[in-house]
Amino acid sequence: MEQCFNILHPQGYCRIIIPRGIYTDLGTKQLREMLFSQANLTGLFCFENRQIIFECVDSRFKFVILTFEKINKLFPFLWSLCVTILRNYNVFPIKIVE
Repeated sequence: MEQCFNILHPQGYCRIIIPRGIYTDLGTKQLREMLFSQANLTGLFCFENRQIIFECVDSRFKFVILTFEKINKLFPFLWSLCVTILRNYNVFPIKIVE
C-alpha cells in the first residue's frame, strides 16, 4: 500500500485489496497515520472470504478494499467492517446496499 501511495500521481486515486491488518494491527500504525495525514480516505470495506472470492485463500481470511485520494484534505468516508456476505460490493464506495 505504501508503494502504491508513493507512485500515485498527486490528486490521483487508488483502490487496493489488502489484508484486514491495515486497521487492526500495531505494525500498520504508520501506514494509517500516512493515510490520515497525507491522503483523503474515501472508503474502507472489510469482508471475509466466505463466498470463496479468492479460491486459494481460507474462507475465514479477512480483506479490506481500501480507497483513497492522494490529497491532503479530510472528508467523511464510507466504511464497513467484517462483512460475511457480499451484496452489491461492485458499487462500493459509491453506495452500500443492505
